[in-house]
Amino acid sequence: MMQALPDHDDYDPIVIKRKLLHHLKRVDDIQGSMKNWFVNAQHWEDIKRDNFKKLFAYAVWYKTMDQMAAGGLEGELEDLVCQLECHAGRKVPAGYNADLRFMSHLWDPLRHVYRPLLFYVVMELLAGLCHVVLAAAGFQLQQLGGIGYYTLRMGQQQLQVLSKPLASQQQQQQRERQRRSQQGGSAAAAADPSGGSDGLQQQQQQQHHRSQQCDSSTAAVAAGSSEAAPLQQQQQQQQQQQQQQDDADDGSLPILFLHGVGAGLLPYLSLVFHLASLGRPMILPESKHVSMRLVKWLPTVDDMADGTAAILAAHGVDRALVVAHSYGTMVAARMVLKYESLVHSLCLMDPVCFAMFMPHLIRNFMYAWHVSGCLLIDVIMALVSSELHCASTFSRKFFWTSINLWDEHVPARTLVVLSGRDILSPTNDMHTWLREHTPAQVLYKPGMAHAGILVNTAWQATHVKQQKRQQQQLPHQQQQQQQQQ
Repeated sequence: MMQALPDHDDYDPIVIKRKLLHHLKRVDDIQGSMKNWFVNAQHWEDIKRDNFKKLFAYAVWYKTMDQMAAGGLEGELEDLVCQLECHAGRKVPAGYNADLRFMSHLWDPLRHVYRPLLFYVVMELLAGLCHVVLAAAGFQLQQLGGIGYYTLRMGQQQLQVLSKPLASQQQQQQRERQRRSQQGGSAAAAADPSGGSDGLQQQQQQQHHRSQQCDSSTAAVAAGSSEAAPLQQQQQQQQQQQQQQDDADDGSLPILFLHGVGAGLLPYLSLVFHLASLGRPMILPESKHVSMRLVKWLPTVDDMADGTAAILAAHGVDRALVVAHSYGTMVAARMVLKYESLVHSLCLMDPVCFAMFMPHLIRNFMYAWHVSGCLLIDVIMALVSSELHCASTFSRKFFWTSINLWDEHVPARTLVVLSGRDILSPTNDMHTWLREHTPAQVLYKPGMAHAGILVNTAWQATHVKQQKRQQQQLPHQQQQQQQQQ
């Protein structure tokens, strides 16, 4: 069987391996987390060395053991298991347990349940009800590139172009990602001396490059160049002016709202109206393929990010305040990685785009439906995740390595809303990680479950107030506030 492989330019399994090992150090219960990747493992001792190798081959390289051997990559798997032993403080027994099975959702048969036509008729009626409510509130339904979306205070598509074409923006963002990835990789390698020869070689190259820069600067000073100081001042002024332009927000920047799985925008109406009270223009793309509706096209996360960027371009928007929930945070994460300049600020509620190497999302959404302790939540979770279109979205061409946001990816203006009882994310670990290693501001509600904000209007109002304060702050002010906290 041929397995699909990521075709993203920013996919590098060696870099993913290094970042994975670096982040596993921060996991409190690494043994329990790794054990939960196996469907039927009862104890750590049940998992043998070759079982972990098979899991890592799938999770990082999306390959079988035979494919790894053919590519001469067996040493990478052995190194991963050795590093795991160090982080977990436990030896992994040699051998292979043939009775164990890990969650290979990309390769497993689709875990879906048949729905009668009447079910989809009801979902279309609910979508029609949502449309009536939004239209009565002044929202306009528009269409572009197969994606329907609602706008408020935006007008019709003007087919304007961005100040920089999308292709040019992608090239610029690619260069920026490479620079930041190298910085993040260097930091990881510095923190982990056993990160391998690749990290050491990269550090040596960077040190040599910095040494050359230092030598060049020294030579310029020794030559007594009279043009160096004015040129440097001019560059600093240009950078300050550009930063001021990036920070500027007179209230006209639109809110881009990206919803999660379930019933489309209908469960989000209260939150949408709270956001609309800010008085800003709004853009609300519809993700019909995760709304339990009949569709002909199943867009990937990348397709949704590209389509959303095209919608912004069609309305002449070059920056937006991105607000996302659940599945929408994946689309937002991909926009940060591909179209970073479009994201003026970022608000992620119940995010599933962090720590995707942990088993919570895949296990509790697709493999173990009765784990929340609440019958209603379990029924809703099973209803959504077993629907054909939703199951296909999360089981085909769903590559976590191209969606996950690492330390260096989190923008300066980021607000993260976490629910303490969210079973789809390791919120406790994420809470600590976000506060200690990223510039993000965090709102934490210990007793709230995933999507609890959709029914808690008081928490919605608190979130909107925090969002308004965050939009008014400059990045350096946010960093000072976070340091004080």
